[in-house]
Amino acid sequence: MPHLRLHRSSRERVVIAFISLALIVAGVGLLVVLPACGRSSAPTPTAKGAPAATYTARGTIDALPTPSADLSIRHEPIPEFKDKDGKVIGMGTMIMPFPLAKGVTVDGLAVGDVVEFEFSVWWEPRVAYEVTRVTKLPAGTALNFGPAPTGGR
Repeated sequence: MPHLRLHRSSRERVVIAFISLALIVAGVGLLVVLPACGRSSAPTPTAKGAPAATYTARGTIDALPTPSADLSIRHEPIPEFKDKDGKVIGMGTMIMPFPLAKGVTVDGLAVGDVVEFEFSVWWEPRVAYEVTRVTKLPAGTALNFGPAPTGGR
């Protein structure tokens, strides 16, 4: 009859404890990382207070939202864009991901459509922004994707 060991050595207990700790750390890491995998998303407001600013801009739809990505718009320069201190710095032409505010839809829009949109910006508790309105403009509407305004980015 084989002899059963009922007690583990100190070394075995340390190895088991180390492996258990490593598995717990790896599991917590996956819980943090997996929800963000494959998501190309802009930051959204965490606490809805009054936005620091709201801007109206025009651009073209670069990509429609999916379960893993936000609406993407290539927009014209926004010369009146202000930084968190309220200083006008302007924003140059770029393609940006925009989360949609609750109730905003992109029904009837397609990639390449020219749109006018409104977006709000929050600087606190962290930088966040979202589209609050998007309207399709007539086909052939001319856009200016020229250089950034003076002081722009």
